[in-house]
Amino acid sequence: MKQSPPALAAANAAGFADADDISDQGERVSHLRRDAGYWAHLSLYDYAVPLCRGGLVLDAGAGAGYGSAYLVDQGARHVDGIDASPKAVAFSRHHFPQPNLTFQEMGLDHIDGFPPEHFDLIYSSNTLEHVAGIPAFLAAAHRLLKPDGSLFVAVPPITDDRLQYLNLINPYHVNLWSPRQWAYTLGLYFADIQPVLHGVLAAGGDFKPEHFTPALTLTEKSFVFTPGTVEDMYHGFTLTAIFLARTPRPQAQLPPAGAPVQFVDDSFTRPVGTIDPDLRLKLKKYFDLPSPPYTLPGSTADSRPGFFVKIGKALRRLSGRG
Repeated sequence: MKQSPPALAAANAAGFADADDISDQGERVSHLRRDAGYWAHLSLYDYAVPLCRGGLVLDAGAGAGYGSAYLVDQGARHVDGIDASPKAVAFSRHHFPQPNLTFQEMGLDHIDGFPPEHFDLIYSSNTLEHVAGIPAFLAAAHRLLKPDGSLFVAVPPITDDRLQYLNLINPYHVNLWSPRQWAYTLGLYFADIQPVLHGVLAAGGDFKPEHFTPALTLTEKSFVFTPGTVEDMYHGFTLTAIFLARTPRPQAQLPPAGAPVQFVDDSFTRPVGTIDPDLRLKLKKYFDLPSPPYTLPGSTADSRPGFFVKIGKALRRLSGRG
């Protein structure tokens, strides 16, 4: 039997002030630990602010709730935060009790309870890589978004073997999709897809991984966002693969309900935690390393060991849930 929200909140009371507990081994960022990963995640919400001032927002995969609260503080009229984790929902309700902010337990592949064409912005950051039912999510987003609204999607940028390996060893990432795959699939539901690159402004905004700075010097304004193309994500560094999807396609043009995902490259969806033996063999040089290669060999970060560690930790958090 499902616990009521008050009972669930009481059961998790000890975790409301515990950054490690709410993080679930680094899979969830919270305001209790304001490290580089936190500021990078919050910068994504900050980028979305102009899309939702005065509007209605669905934060799909709201996690620990700090981003939903940020959008309300920055002028959104109302934010509905949904997440599949009862613990995350209880945590969010505890820390962010605002009248125009609600949190409820809901899977992203079973979104219901909202009227059609209701939201000005549907926002999903560092969550869809965890959701096997992407077509069901996109069909719901298509149904719930206003005709002039925006769908904001941020996912890990898997553009080479190293990044595929880093996502593969995260057992919770079930969609190991390239930017080309995300753009293609989004384009089945929305006619206008704008890719956006995500970098660190404090270092000049040239998208190099060594340009992380210590978390104490970062804020959500320390990052730069540059509209580009899908191919730009393969040729330049980006922390996150961001897509702004607009202009819902006519209903008759949508894939039929239940249709399988059509893959355009070597992207795939897997059961939680499984690694195909052939893929393990293909990526053997990374599996054989003593530690995961969070930065590129030969980057200037390699000559600064302490900084190298900070980069690795930040990139690991960025691959987790928002």
